[in-house]
Amino acid sequence: MPVLPILMSHEVISPRDPAELALDPVLITGTADGGVVFAPSRDIGGYANSGGDNGGWPGGTPDEGDTWGRGTDDYINHSRETVDETIYTFAGNDTVFAGSGDTIVFAGVGDDEVYGGNGADTILGQDGDDILFGGLNHDEIHAGDGEDIVNGGQGNDKIFLTDDDQTDRILFALGDDSDIIDGFETGVDVVEIAGTSLDFDDLVIHYNGDGSQAVIEIAPGDWLTFTGLDGALSASDFDFL
Repeated sequence: MPVLPILMSHEVISPRDPAELALDPVLITGTADGGVVFAPSRDIGGYANSGGDNGGWPGGTPDEGDTWGRGTDDYINHSRETVDETIYTFAGNDTVFAGSGDTIVFAGVGDDEVYGGNGADTILGQDGDDILFGGLNHDEIHAGDGEDIVNGGQGNDKIFLTDDDQTDRILFALGDDSDIIDGFETGVDVVEIAGTSLDFDDLVIHYNGDGSQAVIEIAPGDWLTFTGLDGALSASDFDFL
């Protein structure tokens, strides 16, 4: 999976042309009057059971303001939305742009791209090789199984990785503030640090008593805190860009 430059530059651009995806308008969205709009010829019961594990299926019917994808390759661009909302994409290789509210995204099974907005977002990548970008504010990102690329963006973010023996890449740039990374697998996962002349030998790593936690100051105001470590950090765990 390529590393997209937009993750490090904090620019939000469309990585795909929606026209190329040839999507029909099959989002399931709560309406202002409390009703539910279903996609044409889409039965909610059949949809719940289609394609095996849809990942993050909430059950029941959508709440007002929720957006449900089709369980295929969805493109959901809510970058102009200003309200808090929840987005479920289910299975498929999906692309999601969140708005400026506090957004929760269940990306489901598949190789997904999720771009948080200006709110305090919660992003669940679930299974697949995902690109997960928190954006501005204090975000929480759960990478899930697969080889994921994660960037919390600016703000004090919490990033949760899984013990799946697959390489996750956590991108961190000067000005991203203080991030917590939980479940980092030493010798497997990699932290990429951009915008600094440091290398591994310059890092001062402070461990707790049993070595399961570590704190590193990258620059004034920019810290990385590791929790749930399975071993000491080494040069192979870092790339300096």
